[in-house]
Amino acid sequence: MDQFSRKDILPICVVAENRLACAYLLGILRKDAGLQPIVLEDLIAAGRTPPKLVAVVDRSGLRIPLCECLSRFRRSFPNARILVLDQDHVNEKEEVVRMLLLGAHGFLEHERSAELLAKALRFVAAGHYWVAPGVLELYLREVSDVLRNAHKRPETFTPRENQVLELVRSRLTNREIAGLLKIRISTVKFHLSNVLSKLNLTSRQDLVVPMRWDIWSKLLP
Repeated sequence: MDQFSRKDILPICVVAENRLACAYLLGILRKDAGLQPIVLEDLIAAGRTPPKLVAVVDRSGLRIPLCECLSRFRRSFPNARILVLDQDHVNEKEEVVRMLLLGAHGFLEHERSAELLAKALRFVAAGHYWVAPGVLELYLREVSDVLRNAHKRPETFTPRENQVLELVRSRLTNREIAGLLKIRISTVKFHLSNVLSKLNLTSRQDLVVPMRWDIWSKLLP
């Protein structure tokens, strides 16, 4: 029987670059007979997507920005639900809201994984959001604001912003970009600030293409 064909089994894709963290998460998931854990590499090698898939992403071990991780995963597995594991952000609702805006469907603190991971994954798989009280309300307000602003003014990049964006993604410094485009460094900073604002990002690191991480190159860009 195909490993994904049983309807009573929920496939869980573990995305954890730290081997110890990956082994720990797999150990937790294997204790539950109703869950079928599989690491990202094996899921890609399988060549097919389970009809119902939930991913657990260990953010603390990622060597690429979370936005890039979620973007690539969602493009490759558009119907998957995603739970993010990270340090305690219970008192940082805005950060959890940002995760939801990036495409996650829930957040769980590392220290509560052994206790709540299986429950949280099933909750997310059922179409719900696993977040602290008040976060979902804030998220819905943010989405409403984004949609309202989108109707008022579509966020598109100017030709110069596109040039700056591509060069930043290639890891060029502001000085190097200014030299290539024959503009001032202050002008580069101005365009970069506009790009980050339009993408709802806070750091140029969220734009940088990782130098080496083979598994992500196998997912859709």
